[in-house]
Amino acid sequence: MYAVDTGIEETNATIGASQAFSVSEINAMVADLLVSGLPGFLWVEGEVSNLSTAGSGHRYLSLKDKHSAVSCALFRGAARRISSDVLQGLKNGDKIIVKASISVYKPRGSYQLIISDIEPAGFGTLAKAFAALKNKLDQAGLTAREKKRPIPGWPGEIVVITSATGAAIRDVLTTLKRRAPFIPVRLYTTLVQGQDASQQIVQALRQANQDAQAEVILLVRGGGSLEDLMAFNDEAVAYAIADSQLPVVTGIGHQTDFTIADFVSDYRAPTPTAAAEIVSPDKMSLVNTLGRHRSRLFVAMRNVGNQRQAHLLAYRRRLSIQHPNRQLQQHSQRLDEVASRLSWLLRGQLGQKRQQLSQYQRRLFVQSPQKKARQAREQLGLLFRQLLKRTQTRRSKERERLDLFDGRLTRWFEQLTFRRQQLKGLEARLLLLSPLGVLERGYALAFDDSGQLIDSVKQVTVNSNITLRLSDGTLTAVVTRLGR
Repeated sequence: MYAVDTGIEETNATIGASQAFSVSEINAMVADLLVSGLPGFLWVEGEVSNLSTAGSGHRYLSLKDKHSAVSCALFRGAARRISSDVLQGLKNGDKIIVKASISVYKPRGSYQLIISDIEPAGFGTLAKAFAALKNKLDQAGLTAREKKRPIPGWPGEIVVITSATGAAIRDVLTTLKRRAPFIPVRLYTTLVQGQDASQQIVQALRQANQDAQAEVILLVRGGGSLEDLMAFNDEAVAYAIADSQLPVVTGIGHQTDFTIADFVSDYRAPTPTAAAEIVSPDKMSLVNTLGRHRSRLFVAMRNVGNQRQAHLLAYRRRLSIQHPNRQLQQHSQRLDEVASRLSWLLRGQLGQKRQQLSQYQRRLFVQSPQKKARQAREQLGLLFRQLLKRTQTRRSKERERLDLFDGRLTRWFEQLTFRRQQLKGLEARLLLLSPLGVLERGYALAFDDSGQLIDSVKQVTVNSNITLRLSDGTLTAVVTRLGR
């Protein structure tokens, strides 16, 4: 129930004929009371009856339940924004839910519902889910006004997230080009309805936040039914908007369409075109503003020029009173006085320094360092001779030790040479006695399969394998004949 304030004070029970209202006035008063006392839009559920389509394209029907019925009108403009599947399948007896506003048809004095959207009866579940998610986000503080970020008045780059096809992208790009062609626009195309639409929208929001040049995001799409807009009622999309580091402006559907994304975003525009206008400065407005600033600048420059000219005149008057030549004469006279005083001070100090120099010369003559220098030279010569003598003695001893070591080394080298010659003789004798020496003279050693040395033909048979050891290796042979 809604409380309605009529604004009409009670009057006496008896009203004269001259104070009577006309029928049109009564209908107008009732219309004002209904429109002002009820919400702008209501969701109404009922059964379709008396469905008809006029030649103008408007549709008329009644919604009824077990106890009441109400007349409804669906005008042609609103019908274009409703899903064609819903309109084509609409028939008498269908259970539907309509989004409508209250209106009074004054010619008949009856009220009716002006329909702006139609959903199947199952839409009630979607509406409940919408309300539950909205309440959850309200409690989490994501829809609070203090959470809204300011929209930059002159963004460095605008990111647009929408479908690659449709009227929304054309309207947005046309508006941005008309108002602010100097601002770059980066486009992230996604699905805007269907099963994968919400996931693509979340991914596009995250990618846009990684763009270092972007300063604001436009999330837009054209109008549609509540089912068409479900991607923008998704909880993941809501949290992606809330987590965005960049301000998000939504322009989803038409002025009568509200989604969860609209409540969480930093600014909700009624249409995609309005969203584009929110984030872009108007080129003509900027031109006008620039013209006003230029006029103000010219005025300010003229004022500054007048002030500077006045200051210059004042400086000229002061200069004529205090001429530089006069100041130069005074400073020149002052310079002469200072030079005279400086000369007198220098002469006094120079005399004092001369007296001090004479005193130092007399003291130096009394205490001459020449004698001390001569004694020091004599002592240095004595020390040098002693050092030379000790060095020669040490050198003779070291030479004797070196000669001794040289003799020992010569004897050791002679002994080493003798030992080498003995070793070579023993090596020659060993080679003569070694079997290897015999092998080098062309002989060979024969071994059977077990590795035993063969020294008689009795140890082998025909076709047996033997191994022959030569001086530079071995070879395997087969016995084909035995002889004595």
